[in-house]
Amino acid sequence: MTPALTGANYYLEISFDSGVGSLAPGQQTDAIQLRIRKLNWTNYTQTGDYSFNPAMTSFTLNTNVTGYIEDSRVFGNLPQ
Repeated sequence: MTPALTGANYYLEISFDSGVGSLAPGQQTDAIQLRIRKLNWTNYTQTGDYSFNPAMTSFTLNTNVTGYIEDSRVFGNLPQ
């Protein structure tokens, strides 16, 4: 991350090839499932994770997750 933010030491980048089509404004996709792991398969800790909210047990809008299109933030709040 440039510039680095206090408390933000990792990020996840998801991108799509141009061949998958496009999404018009106001449209949405089905759920996107993915698996994230460490090279050594040890557990992550969510203590101090800015985007983690244990009260969110179903699909819920989380403004502590940021979304970017190219280099422009289009959704969410940066860690404080």
